[in-house]
Amino acid sequence: MDVYIHFKSLPQNKTLEEIENGLFDAMDGKGIVNGGSFDGTGGHIELELQDEDDNVNPKYAQLGVKAYLQQMQFPKDTLIEFGGMEIPLYN
Repeated sequence: MDVYIHFKSLPQNKTLEEIENGLFDAMDGKGIVNGGSFDGTGGHIELELQDEDDNVNPKYAQLGVKAYLQQMQFPKDTLIEFGGMEIPLYN
């Protein structure tokens, strides 16, 4: 399952690479970071969730990704897209 994180700015004093590395660690082997981009006015990060039988409960992945992004203090207008549905980071 592909997951996209849409944001307008990065957390203060964090680089895109630091965030991507943190997401990889937060997924604990249940997914990979396919890359991201940030141009100063907005960006995205693409993740691919997986496990041994390629069946990851999206609810657990959503909670893990949301918890990490909240811990990093991403802006309140950040959205996480699971299967075409955008979910606000803080709700």
